[in-house]
Amino acid sequence: MVTVQQIYDAYPDREFLNFDPNEDTFDDIEDSGDTLFVFFCREFANPCDHLNDEDLNNRLIFAIRDILVVASQLTGKQPDQLIAEANFDT
Repeated sequence: MVTVQQIYDAYPDREFLNFDPNEDTFDDIEDSGDTLFVFFCREFANPCDHLNDEDLNNRLIFAIRDILVVASQLTGKQPDQLIAEANFDT
């Protein structure tokens, strides 16, 4: 199972979150000030869910797909172009 601590450790720009994994709990994520962080915690670290690796992978794939579809519609760019512009090398 993924933990909030793991998400926090992996999260870019976590220093801007209003969340301290050493003091705050899952119930405090709503106050983090970052809706994407909240989404990750709800979807992947919810203590009520017991995700295996396949479930986690599927949720990640569906979330990435949904984000790309919405971003494509909003920007008029193709998903491949959006991925290239994201510059994952940095």
